[in-house]
Amino acid sequence: MTNNNQSFFRPLLRSQPAKFWLLAFLFSFIAFRLQSYTSLLATYLYLLNLITFPFAALFLGVWAKKRLPRKIRSLFFPSYQNILHLGSWQVIVWYLLKILLFYIIWKFSWILGPLGLLFFYHLPAKHK
Repeated sequence: MTNNNQSFFRPLLRSQPAKFWLLAFLFSFIAFRLQSYTSLLATYLYLLNLITFPFAALFLGVWAKKRLPRKIRSLFFPSYQNILHLGSWQVIVWYLLKILLFYIIWKFSWILGPLGLLFFYHLPAKHK
């Protein structure tokens, strides 16, 4: 990896805790394994989704943080778990909604992931 790549990816990866990246890649891998038994073209698309999902989730999480109410935007972050005020059945619904939302994001990560990378290419420069 060149020094230029390191200067881009290091601030991007440090922008979220390790738990975010771990959960995002874990979800992406599970979704990939569940979907990868289709045609060869779809497999390539799903492989792209596997790689770009964490960046798509981060991109939409940043968008949600600026545009949506606090309770709703917390759905967009894999590692966000402020659910202490919910009852047991509400926690189950909360996680099901979160999984459904992440699956939808995963399906469109081939579009949203590169957009997120372009967005974050300019974002770290503002924070240096």
